[in-house]
Amino acid sequence: MQKYPIGFIISLLILISSQAIGRPSELIQSGKSLPTLASDKYSVQLNDQVQIDLLAVSNPVWQLSWQVENKVQPINGRKPEYWWQPDGKYLKNVQFQRKYRTFGSYHFDFLIRIKGIDDDYSVFAGHKDPAKLNQVKIQPAVDTDRKPLTNLFIISVQDFPKHGQIEKTNLKVGFAYGPWSYVESWEEYDWPEWAKKRDYVISSGCGALIEIPQQVGNDIHVDLAHRLVHEEIRLVAIDKQEKVHTAVLTNRGDGDGISRRLCVFKNLNLEQLEIIRVEKRNYQWVEFPDVVVEPDHALAWTAYSTIKKQKGQQAPEFQKIKGWRNNKPMKMSELRGKVVLLDFWNYACPPCVRDMPKLMDLHERYSDDGLVVIGIHADIVESIEEMEQKLAKYKKFWKGRDTLFPIALDGGGKTLIKGTNQTAIGATTAAYGVLSFPTKILIDKDGKLLGEFFTDTDDYEQQIKRLLELGEK
Repeated sequence: MQKYPIGFIISLLILISSQAIGRPSELIQSGKSLPTLASDKYSVQLNDQVQIDLLAVSNPVWQLSWQVENKVQPINGRKPEYWWQPDGKYLKNVQFQRKYRTFGSYHFDFLIRIKGIDDDYSVFAGHKDPAKLNQVKIQPAVDTDRKPLTNLFIISVQDFPKHGQIEKTNLKVGFAYGPWSYVESWEEYDWPEWAKKRDYVISSGCGALIEIPQQVGNDIHVDLAHRLVHEEIRLVAIDKQEKVHTAVLTNRGDGDGISRRLCVFKNLNLEQLEIIRVEKRNYQWVEFPDVVVEPDHALAWTAYSTIKKQKGQQAPEFQKIKGWRNNKPMKMSELRGKVVLLDFWNYACPPCVRDMPKLMDLHERYSDDGLVVIGIHADIVESIEEMEQKLAKYKKFWKGRDTLFPIALDGGGKTLIKGTNQTAIGATTAAYGVLSFPTKILIDKDGKLLGEFFTDTDDYEQQIKRLLELGEK
């Protein structure tokens, strides 16, 4: 099993605060089968009191395949879930799961146990990358009777990782606890136009914009816009008797690196208000090494193994193609002596559209040297003409450029991927075992499949040059 790329880390932030979800003494111990700690390296002593253990990893997409493959029957109306220990060992007959689905799209789940928290502590989660804070959720783990399990929590991370890119990674988490402190300053920030136009006032240069408070019934409502930062923050009001009031925060959405919250101070009048300020908690980072996110046992019955199984074999021929753009019909067998880059994509996939200029660059720079870039569009439109119409509004991302390399429109509709219980959108897409978009596959000069190709790495262009046997260009 290959090691993770140096510096590649799942970075999360878990915040322990004093907003209660139930004291551990009030949570119900299920007595069902729970995983043990795989290794001491997955346990971190945060301080004299708090210990954090990483117990298990899961993937809900694989869970569905696993349940079908093994004909898993429901227990109390819910099907058991598919989990493995962070060292990759499959966990059989585990009896715990998430309370509710956090993301509808692809994500990973991590089961953690926090020992030593008491009284009315609760847990919050975020991402080290400020732009991805809304891609992380945390919730209590429950047993199959839907009863919370003592000090067990499930962290869900959306859109990570890309299959085939890594098999292991480091899980880096931060824990925040202790007293709240007044935010005196964060870095200066260039606020977007929508924020500048609203009736906001800047709070102490702390990276937060606070709208002028409004009296709504017996409560004070305040709109808060703040930078997506790692710290857990809260809005407090101090009245003229120096009593501190904490606002109840409701999410109003995230975007442009900013989070918006509706803050409500219950049973407080504007006449009583002296000042409103932002407060935060500090945090401490810890790290769990060598966390397996693509275990060998999962590849036996998921379509994600199809590309790996074909590595070193002759690349499948194009199948049931509806039409071609920028080229006459092509055959894989006619491309011997060329390095072929297949891009499986579709017009409705924003990452596909955003990534297209990189493929344009590769085509323009290296087509004369033997690189053939071919786009395989999923079978979700009837014709090349319809694809062009659908794509028109997305071409603004290309800034006047267009795809000059061949694009094939896949056909055949939903097609079963050989050796699995999963289907792909198109016959050629199924032949390569592609389930998610964009997926790029490299084929060498002998027509043999090399594996997936990723344009979000620093050396992706160098990989192409090496295959073309080029020096500096």
